[in-house]
Amino acid sequence: RDKRIVELQEEVLHAQRESAEHEATLEARISQLQEEFNTLQQDLAKRESEHEKNFAVQWEKDEAERVDEARARALTASKILHLEAAAQNLELECSTREVCIAELEAHVTEQACKISDLECADADPTSTKNAAVEQLASLEQLSEVQALRIAELEAEAKTAQ
Repeated sequence: RDKRIVELQEEVLHAQRESAEHEATLEARISQLQEEFNTLQQDLAKRESEHEKNFAVQWEKDEAERVDEARARALTASKILHLEAAAQNLELECSTREVCIAELEAHVTEQACKISDLECADADPTSTKNAAVEQLASLEQLSEVQALRIAELEAEAKTAQ
């Protein structure tokens, strides 16, 4: 009986040792798994942080591109409006120039008629000649004024372009 008790005690001790060894192995494995879990959590947090940063950077780039595109559209619209205004100014200048030319032609025709009338008149040849010279001088002076006005309009048209 004592022998059996000793055997049982030895078996209990052996079982306790095996249980302690198994418990130590389990604790080591639990510790290892806990470390792996912590590492995975840190990696996940790092990746999420990088993803959020990359997303924010891409969002800012996209937003900057949208702003640049809006600016380019506004600039293009402004240039179009400017060109349309310049075209209208050129049309107005051309019309003004045409009116000046027509006025000059009418005045030239009027002066030519007056000269012709003077030549045909039964007036004193000296006074007719003096009147004709005055008419010609007046016509030349008006032609010079009209030519200056046309040059001014052409310069303004070039500036408007």
